[in-house]
Amino acid sequence: MSFSDKPAATDAELHELIANRWSPRSFDSSHIISDNELETIIEAARWSPSSMNAQPWRFLLGKRGDKNFQGLVSCLEGNNLDWAPNASALILVGITAEKITKAETFDAGLAVHALCTQALAMNLHTHQMGGFNRNRVKEVFSIPVNIDPIVIIAVGKVSDPQKLKAELAARELAPRIRKPLNELILPGLN
Repeated sequence: MSFSDKPAATDAELHELIANRWSPRSFDSSHIISDNELETIIEAARWSPSSMNAQPWRFLLGKRGDKNFQGLVSCLEGNNLDWAPNASALILVGITAEKITKAETFDAGLAVHALCTQALAMNLHTHQMGGFNRNRVKEVFSIPVNIDPIVIIAVGKVSDPQKLKAELAARELAPRIRKPLNELILPGLN
């Protein structure tokens, strides 16, 4: 098993893109993502399902070494500062609407899933982060008031987890776990 392989332990026969999707923290700081690769994963998000075809998602892209990347790094908090700067790209996802409802948030989630699945199909990994200062993002990038930053996504190639701090390396090497399926199914009517 390589650093990038952590297949889901499941009895169901999942598509390999679903079974192999996980959120690493150990990114290869020497990997350079191409403009075409970045455009392709954003294009996958663009074609996500969208209620009333509103497409409420917005993206701000930063490639390691450019000003957008550095600006996004400056907004990260906590442990994210230890590993995310090694990613090849950082993508801010925002939602826009006159009034942001659960539908817009759901649609943005679908777009992020498509982005992550496309990245994995291209042998790239992603890690979504909620640990960032939203007010600082709005300030640094002059984000319009009608756009709500919801997540920053790290994109890149996986590297040796031993390069991480001990606590993060242990989490990286730990088996993937999920709640049992029976805990996720509502009982319905009897």
